[in-house]
Order: sequence, then C-alpha cells, then structure tokens
Amino acid sequence: MKEKIGLILLAGGVGRRTQRKVPKQLLLVGGKPMLVHSLEKIEDIPQIASVAIPCAEEAMEKTRYVLDAWGYDEAKYRIVEGGATRHESVSRGLSSLSGCDYVIIHEAARPFAAKADFLRLLEIEDHNATLGVSIPFTVAEVDKTGNLSGVLDRSALVNVQLPQIFEYATLAAAHDKAAQAGRQYTEDASLLYDQLGVAVRIVEGSEINIKITYPSDLVIAESIYRSFVIGGADD
Repeated sequence: MKEKIGLILLAGGVGRRTQRKVPKQLLLVGGKPMLVHSLEKIEDIPQIASVAIPCAEEAMEKTRYVLDAWGYDEAKYRIVEGGATRHESVSRGLSSLSGCDYVIIHEAARPFAAKADFLRLLEIEDHNATLGVSIPFTVAEVDKTGNLSGVLDRSALVNVQLPQIFEYATLAAAHDKAAQAGRQYTEDASLLYDQLGVAVRIVEGSEINIKITYPSDLVIAESIYRSFVIGGADD
C-alpha cells in the first residue's frame, strides 16, 4: 500500500479502574511503560506516516515526557487532547490526521498486539477490517430486572480486538453521522457498520492480545510478557 496511513493510539486512561495514581497507559509492563509496547511495534512500519495519541488533559505532560524519554519525536508522534469518551477521542484523533487515506486505530491498553497484526491489516484489500477472536463462553441476555431473558449463539459472535483499519473518509463520515444522531460507540467497526452499513472484515486475532483494565489484568500482563514476549512468540 502506497497510500498515506495514519494511526490513532488511544491513551485516555487516568488510572481509575486499575486503581493506580499513574495513568494506565504509563504503567510499567515488563519494565517499560504500557504505551511504549505499542509504539515499538509500529515504529518500524514505514507505511505509517503519522501517529495521533489522544489522552486526558491531565496526562498530556506525563505522556510527552515518556515519549521524549524513549526517543519518539513530536514530528511523527503527536499528543492530542482526548475527549470525555473513547468515541470522542477517536473523533479528535481523526481531525488531527486529516489528509490520510487510511487510519489504523489501536489502544495503549493492548500492549501485546504484534507487529504482524498491524502488517496483516495493511494487506487487507477491503480496507475496513478489525482483529477479532471467537468467544469461548456462553453469553446471555438479561432483562431490566436482572433475570435471564435469552441466550445468544456464541458461534455467531466475535470478541472485537484492536488494532483496526478503516478508510479515513468512510470512518470520518460515520463519525459525522453518529454525531448528528447523538450516538456514541465503544469501538469503530460497530460504528462503521451501524451508521453506514459498511462491511468490516474480521481478521483472526490472538488470545494474548488482552485489554488491560483492572488490577488483575496487570498480573496477567506480566505473565504474558514473561511467557510470550521474552519467549519470542510476540513478533
């Protein structure tokens, strides 16, 4: 792909659910800030021309300090003030990457996405794709009273992972339409399909590509780092 590709690396955590005073994306995993794990994967991918990092206003200074300390220059890696929600942060990241043909969306809370995952997305002919894995457990519907109201067919369900890739203009149009409707989404493959009916290809993800949200996830992350990253499986 010769088109201009931008990347939004969501880093909006402030540490509430991880019960830490340090923003989640700056917590250490394997001895380095969580944010840096993702940056290391994309640093050597020449197709990615620019990276927008939306984060909370109160975390911008600390995030810039980490980027400087690890040698990521401001010309390519731009910190932008995120929104009150993930959806709004993506919208602000899109605005800062105007002029790109495609945009990859990832989140710093997924430090174990492999470089190969990003490269596979760049090869997708459909241009709109996301990582995803099958769901190995039963998912049930619950009514407003808290009672079971139905069981979903897990063979037709997928756990959506990041990174994702989309045509920039198409995703921007979907965000504009969602804004007009007053809708917000927790990830952008669903937004694209729901607002514009655009097909999004599911690319097989990985069981170690976990999202770190709670304190117990940090324990799991250290185990994954020792077992898979140091062991050479995360490439």
